[in-house]
Amino acid sequence: MVLDAMKAEVRPGVTTRHLDEVGARVMREQGARSAPSMVYKFPGASCISLNDEAVHGIPSARNSRKATVKLDVTVERTATWPTPPSPSSGRVSKQASN
Repeated sequence: MVLDAMKAEVRPGVTTRHLDEVGARVMREQGARSAPSMVYKFPGASCISLNDEAVHGIPSARNSRKATVKLDVTVERTATWPTPPSPSSGRVSKQASN
């Protein structure tokens, strides 16, 4: 549910902060908590990286214009599980999307 809501918001121009806010809202609605925030005091609910950033990007005002967006969402509810997809916003090269 969290990941689906975040993926639905990926589009050119959206900020990683907005995506993080969407994920955090759905986590609260579902009675779940951000594992990175709980365990590591991570400053966002999710790790969101753009393009060639490795992983663990901190949500901010960075813009997803023509980017591969890596959503690393780990929640705690009754168990903890990772879900790291990489949807694209806008047109990106084949190399960038792999």
